[in-house]
Amino acid sequence: MTRLSLEQVTDFGDFTKGKDLKEFFKQAYSNISSQNCLSDVRLSPDGRHIHVIVREPKSGLMTYDKYQRPHLIQCQKHNDLVLSGNVPVVDVIYVPQSKPEDGASVLGVIFENGRVEFWKFLECRSGWHLLQTVDLCNSPRAKVSSVCMGQNFIIWCEERPPSENSNSVCSNFRFCICKKTIEVHEGGVSLGNVKIALHNNPRYTTVSSGDLVYLLPDMRENSSMGVLKVFLAWSPEHDTFKVHSACSCTIMKSSSKESDFKRLVADCIGLLSTINPSDICGFSPTGCGDLLLLLSTGWVCIIKRDGSLHHIYKLPDNCLSASGTQNSLKIYNEILALTIGKTLFLIDTKCGLELERISLKTEGLLFINTLDSHSPQMLSETGLFVVTQKPKPSPTLSEDSSALLVEAVFEEACKYYQQRSLSSTQLTVEKLKKGGMFQAPISLAAILRDYLSNQKIKTAVLHLRSNGEGLLSSKVPVELWKIILSPVQPTANFAHCNGQQKHTTVPVFELLCQSIFKFQPSWLPRFLELAQQQSGGSSKSSWGYSMKESSESLPLYKRALTVLPCKGTYQHLEVELLLCSERPKAIMQALRILIKQSQWEQVAQVAERFCRQSPLLNKEIFIALLCEVSQHRDLDPYLDLLWTLCPEDMTVTSILNIVLKNLPDSVQNSDPFEAHGRQVTIGLLKPLLRKVLQRETKPSQRYADILQSPTVPPLTPPRQPKGLFRYSEQQETKQSTSSGSQVTSQAKLL
Repeated sequence: MTRLSLEQVTDFGDFTKGKDLKEFFKQAYSNISSQNCLSDVRLSPDGRHIHVIVREPKSGLMTYDKYQRPHLIQCQKHNDLVLSGNVPVVDVIYVPQSKPEDGASVLGVIFENGRVEFWKFLECRSGWHLLQTVDLCNSPRAKVSSVCMGQNFIIWCEERPPSENSNSVCSNFRFCICKKTIEVHEGGVSLGNVKIALHNNPRYTTVSSGDLVYLLPDMRENSSMGVLKVFLAWSPEHDTFKVHSACSCTIMKSSSKESDFKRLVADCIGLLSTINPSDICGFSPTGCGDLLLLLSTGWVCIIKRDGSLHHIYKLPDNCLSASGTQNSLKIYNEILALTIGKTLFLIDTKCGLELERISLKTEGLLFINTLDSHSPQMLSETGLFVVTQKPKPSPTLSEDSSALLVEAVFEEACKYYQQRSLSSTQLTVEKLKKGGMFQAPISLAAILRDYLSNQKIKTAVLHLRSNGEGLLSSKVPVELWKIILSPVQPTANFAHCNGQQKHTTVPVFELLCQSIFKFQPSWLPRFLELAQQQSGGSSKSSWGYSMKESSESLPLYKRALTVLPCKGTYQHLEVELLLCSERPKAIMQALRILIKQSQWEQVAQVAERFCRQSPLLNKEIFIALLCEVSQHRDLDPYLDLLWTLCPEDMTVTSILNIVLKNLPDSVQNSDPFEAHGRQVTIGLLKPLLRKVLQRETKPSQRYADILQSPTVPPLTPPRQPKGLFRYSEQQETKQSTSSGSQVTSQAKLL
């Protein structure tokens, strides 16, 4: 067993001008409003630079730098980061180099008027050097309200100047979401053209997580606006939006390429009047498309990239009620670190169990150091701190549970008999054990000892075995499987009872999946198959696409997926788990992952395997692969297989429409007689079109027997009443019998 503790980092290094960190923050905090001191502090990904955005009384940026070679401080002059203007600073971002070997990231300082200064820290040249200055916005009157980096895009929320005829309602929707491609190279920084992804939207805070950007409502806006009840998830690469709400586990609107905000949320207007989501008090991206949320109800949740909302931990009541309380939250591997005011919470994200609660001297800001991303690190006015693990002392032999329980039985028996004894002699545990006067405690101790020893032998064990063919088996009763597969309850993970905390049950299935993934990862898909068989509700029984899922009815494959790291290093396991579920949505998700990885042989195998199980899934797989055929030639070896999977209801017109809609943009400088083209040709599609055309022109065989029958029906045979028919038949039988007997008798006479 280990316990977590907070230790101060004493070897943080030497800094510019020998300034002390506490002195630096004392100077910085004196220029920062007390309500937003921590929210204006930024750290570089490698933890070497601390930036404090000063907003009042004069805008500026204070920087605190760590030198890896301290001797440079004494012998050289240092170049501090000094901004060239007095325009308010919106934020700072770090842009990674196009090639990692080119060195450290470039710092971008974004000003409110859209100007960006790119700086680079060069220790060999004694500090910060300005690379170049560029403008983000096209309009000189535009203002930048928030900015972030997402993949190779710089993304910002831009405020457009209001028109003369605009009213107060329209002025709330005068913002737009813009993006530019950005690339850092040896010569400087290159930016692409401005592209507006969304317009006529309210003020949003842009938060990047992996390949997604979350657009969170700005609480400084009018809270009576209904659109503040939702937030958006945007893919800059595909320009698609999803509409989310903090009070629902389902997506209010799925992927859409609509660029007008009002039309995007038009379908959700009716639903907005019926929901009352909690306010978002804090947030933090996980870096893999997920987003941590701290809600005003005290719940810490995580929005998955698929739109599902998972509850992790519930803060004590009234913990967030103090006005102006600072908060900070991050996920480190499987530990959630959360600071609320002067308290640090450490939570196990697998089960929501509170590991430690540490009191702080001052408020702190959590950050992730890319050099050590597994350890929670915190910055405060008094210095830098890191969470470490210390082993707990192992229990001694006297702390054995059975021995302690037996000892407690005799102690209680001593108190009981001593109160009822008329003798003045003191009764002890040793006398009870040796003497035969009182048999009840001896018998009870023997029963408990025997029971506990049997419990140790007969252990909540699965005895998983592999049969050598990749399948797992387990000989445990059905009652144990019911306990293992019990659904996760969406209740608070502790409740206060007379000042004490009462912890709820830990989900067993998730813990088993976590253990299997840690010690035998290849068994995880097979364990999911075994669990689905034991649940009796195999995913084959539900082929619906629109079935709503709640935390009580969450499929087993989704619960198993939660144990995988979110960095994409185990995507092969993710694909196997999705395919083991045999659910249409999961199969399509696995297929898209394989397509993204260009695993075309596996794509063909998955398509051939699952197209036979559902006509609707067959059509969706075929259309997805036909879109890929339209864009490149990597599926050429599998076209014959693909054509056999063509659904019955596909027509030549629908096929051509799909192909034309998904053709890639033509290359301007391409050779018209290029030998190795990448685009689809009519020759490739000819077998498919011929097959479908023949099927369209061929008459349907469903009513072939009707079409081939004669035009005039045959004559109806004469009918007799049922009773008369039987009577006449009996008479004919009697006549034939009598005539036969007469012939026989005549033959005998002859």
